Amino acid sequence: PLTENKTIVVSKGSTVRSISRDMYNQGIIDTPRFFEVLARFKKVDRKVRAGEYLFTPKISMVNALAKIERGEVFYRRFTIPEGSTKKQVFDNLKAEPYLSGEITIAIGEGEMLAETYMFSRGDSRNSIITQAKKALDTALDTAWETRKNFALKDKYEALILASIIEKETAI
Repeated sequence: PLTENKTIVVSKGSTVRSISRDMYNQGIIDTPRFFEVLARFKKVDRKVRAGEYLFTPKISMVNALAKIERGEVFYRRFTIPEGSTKKQVFDNLKAEPYLSGEITIAIGEGEMLAETYMFSRGDSRNSIITQAKKALDTALDTAWETRKNFALKDKYEALILASIIEKETAI
């Protein structure tokens, strides 16, 4: 019966009954009891995975159950635009309602890669910072390994020089 995208959050330890009620209340399924029987028959009731699930219009009950069985949780996006300051990134992280917790990681200016990062509802704000820091480290390592002979002593000097060039040329 679903006519628009809907999400439900399956908490850790949720039962098939509570999931079927939530899905019924959201208009995703129209017969919660049949959903429960089907889930038990397919033994999905033993492998329910916590997370946020997105259901699209006219999804069948079987496909909805399969999505939960496979653990196809819905991932959200958080983008760090190029040229963002650490303060801007932190402000955007704090404003993201689907992330949790306070920012407790100490990180320097320019130590996060400008990119789009995927997260699940309830992930910590620190997890985005950690992803961005690891992505930058990986990109720097790759660039440093493929460098030609030049007078910079390490990859961080290369990062600083690249940032200066980018800022000065606006490219």
